[in-house]
Amino acid sequence: MCGRSAGKALVAALASALAACVSSPAPAGWRPRPPEVQSRPCGAWIRLQRGQDKRAGVVEGELIAVSDDHVYVLTRSELLGVPPAAVTSARLEKYRAGTDALGGWGTLGTISTLSHGWILVLTAPLWIISSTATVATESRVAQLRHPPTPLGEFRPWARFPQGLPPGFGDPGGPAEVRTICGGGSKSP
Repeated sequence: MCGRSAGKALVAALASALAACVSSPAPAGWRPRPPEVQSRPCGAWIRLQRGQDKRAGVVEGELIAVSDDHVYVLTRSELLGVPPAAVTSARLEKYRAGTDALGGWGTLGTISTLSHGWILVLTAPLWIISSTATVATESRVAQLRHPPTPLGEFRPWARFPQGLPPGFGDPGGPAEVRTICGGGSKSP
């Protein structure tokens, strides 16, 4: 009896630890798999924080371009240019990390410790700790964060890494382009 409840507690602890490590501000289906990144015509998903106000200062959407004087983000409703000096933090999702498979293997490994008898007191925590660390590391590899990364290094992940094309902000421009990228956002 005691072994079963300990096993359930181990699985619950691992699942909650792994779920806490893996989160993304990007909409479902937005982040490409690593092999698709170079052929995808869309910019990466970015979340910018302006100032100290946690809610009012958030700009979230597709990274369109990064210049010396603005970071251009296509939100669900408009194209915004945010001065880099106004950005207190930013998080860019480059691609979908392979954390699902790693989390699954960690869960299976932890469950397998039930066959270890009393030694599971040692092996189960090792599985939980190593799996959590691996998933957390892998999820961070697929992200860029400012600070410490300068905003200029976000440029390769923009739809237009060479800069905003002339006339892109004109009426009709962003809405027409947005439908190419999908990711759950439709033109207004």
